[in-house]
Amino acid sequence: MNSLRAVVDPDGGGSLVDLHLVQGLRIEDGEAELTVTFPRGCGSAKALAEDAFQALRRLLPDTDIYVRHAA
Repeated sequence: MNSLRAVVDPDGGGSLVDLHLVQGLRIEDGEAELTVTFPRGCGSAKALAEDAFQALRRLLPDTDIYVRHAA
């Protein structure tokens, strides 16, 4: 979770974790699945999801990473 604190929303000014946008993180059997939710109209959602993916990729280089958007 600490690596996701570095993913900061330029509009909201806080991290994915601090803004309570992370709904779940599962790491097991060579896979990591991050579930995030974004408020309607969040223009930076795509960039934040990519930044979260890259943060997990750096931390877990030999792991398949999946980022899901919760409804």
